Amino acid sequence: MQMTEGPEKTYSFTLKAWNNILGASIDDSFFSMEADVIFRALSRSIRVVPFHEYLKRYLYEKTEIPIPFSDVPIQEYQDMIEEAFHDTGTPCSFSPVTTRVHQAIRNWLIRDDITRESVLLLGFGLYMTEEDVNAFLTKALHGARLDPDDPLEAICLYCYRHEYKFAKFLQLKNLYDTMDTAVEKTLIIEHQPENRPQSRHIIEEDTELLASLLERKKQPGLTPVKNRTVNTFKQLYEDAQQMLSHQKNQASSFTGPRALEKVLSAAVPTDANGNLVRETQVQAFAEFARKRISRQRIHRILSGAQLPNRYDLLTLKFFILSDSLMHLSDRKEAMNRFIEETNQTLISCGFGKIYPADPFDAFLLLCMLTCDPMGSYSDVMETAYSQSCPKKGGNEPWTKLL
Repeated sequence: MQMTEGPEKTYSFTLKAWNNILGASIDDSFFSMEADVIFRALSRSIRVVPFHEYLKRYLYEKTEIPIPFSDVPIQEYQDMIEEAFHDTGTPCSFSPVTTRVHQAIRNWLIRDDITRESVLLLGFGLYMTEEDVNAFLTKALHGARLDPDDPLEAICLYCYRHEYKFAKFLQLKNLYDTMDTAVEKTLIIEHQPENRPQSRHIIEEDTELLASLLERKKQPGLTPVKNRTVNTFKQLYEDAQQMLSHQKNQASSFTGPRALEKVLSAAVPTDANGNLVRETQVQAFAEFARKRISRQRIHRILSGAQLPNRYDLLTLKFFILSDSLMHLSDRKEAMNRFIEETNQTLISCGFGKIYPADPFDAFLLLCMLTCDPMGSYSDVMETAYSQSCPKKGGNEPWTKLL
């Protein structure tokens, strides 16, 4: 049965996404025409929610504006943010720039995507909590939560938790940049922001934070959570290789990045050199194309030249679990098991949980509801790419999928 929502929740991206997924799964033709039903659900109902909509929704919920969400003019949001940034003394960039706060805020309210650092600044400017900022980073930017071992993010995190303004951040960041290996408590006492009481409690907390960050300075390289993400990817990759080998009766020749790419992208068109078509050529399926795992990407991650993202982990986890959970006759149980196990992996690497409002997540959830998840995965991709990449002389793509 489809979930319902009251008028006050018409802006809930998660609720709408679950409605679309459940609606597709109870379609009379779902189990006879799975790929077609999933493709229709993705193309008609599920879309990438742009950053500016997350920002507006956050402000709408926080300020309890007494008019429908869709009727609030953008100028009202802009005035709201500008006033908050002025009150908190927050700039529009961590570095000196010529862009005015007014223009930066205007850009944030119309952009589909923004930088991670811009979200950190919004955290200060809009009095956000730690969880508010993490929600933006994981759901709106599809990235990782605040990294407590990254100097910039650790200081931001500390300030959010203590409800400190941007001036406090600057004080701590400047102290961190000027100290080498030991904390000079006298500097901490001298450099408290104006109007902030120099209490012993605050000084001790500041000292503890800086001491932990300076200890990290002695250990260059990836932070623990980034190291865990790389190691998790490598383990999932090895698990996927074992699956490939087992499926091919221990044929060791059918392993490696190329073999994995061949299975995951079996329905993706290739060029004359055998390379997958670029995402810029995939009009209707561009969002998914940017999330696929190519052999080149696998090589870069394994060599340390690139960090894996949540979609890399999500895809490999889906590939592995689609096989191990295929025996379950109750497909909703299979989907729930997939959600539970995948969430454990994502959370351990600093990412957010599976998010049905993300079209790629929704795609995998719908596939997991079918009797042959990987088969449905390939069938949907084949349908989508045939719409996006018509043969020479064919018609233009008929729809924009996302």
